[in-house]
Amino acid sequence: ARIAGLSETALRAMAQGLRSGSLGGDSSAARIASVAGIGSEEAAALLEALRGEGAAAGFALACETALEARRQSAASGLSKLVELVLSGPIVEGVEMRDTAAVFASLMREAREEVLVTSFVAGFARELLGPLADFLDADPSRRATIVLNFQRGNDTTIASDLAARLADDFWTKQWPRGARRPTLCYDPRGLAMERDARATMHAKVVVIDRRKAFVTSANLTAKAQGENIELGVLVNHAPTAARVAGYFEALIANRQLLEAR
Repeated sequence: ARIAGLSETALRAMAQGLRSGSLGGDSSAARIASVAGIGSEEAAALLEALRGEGAAAGFALACETALEARRQSAASGLSKLVELVLSGPIVEGVEMRDTAAVFASLMREAREEVLVTSFVAGFARELLGPLADFLDADPSRRATIVLNFQRGNDTTIASDLAARLADDFWTKQWPRGARRPTLCYDPRGLAMERDARATMHAKVVVIDRRKAFVTSANLTAKAQGENIELGVLVNHAPTAARVAGYFEALIANRQLLEAR
């Protein structure tokens, strides 16, 4: 019980002191209290326990065991909070998760709203099928897709170019017949002056403001299923809500525009 109540710093210091011999039955209660960061009465009781034959080694082992248990508990908690998503060629001994499978799983899990952002969308009709199914299953559900619209060498006025790029997305990328999400873009990508242009480069999926998938993978068949891609799935509602809120604020401030 005395060991369990010590901090990690105290456990580490106690274990080192007991192993080195600098702490033991001949130590003072004041020294024990100083090293372990505990009160004088508790230090006196611990010192009394240390005076038994072989007690120092036993207490050192107990400190080390408690430390390891806490490390394992922290690692387990982190793995539940943040899941690593590695996709690409199979590597023996390394757990891999297909990015497209994670995307589809999130769409099946979503109940109210979905945010998807991507730098590029190409050959994405099949990939976006789970999102279309999500929308079609309940008319109260909402979804927003944010894409990067870039001008290139085109001299068409920005509003017409945005409409053309949006139509290209609906025609070539979005599943036919499905209810459409809101489609947004960064208007700076369509600026006439090259120096004024900027890129919407984020690749994010957020569902119901409770899970956020941040990934290097674009909405393309290659990126989702073949490329070497790395992402993290964050099971933390405050973080997910913050990501969703950021993009909502960009839309509300007209820093992202809806493509109509």
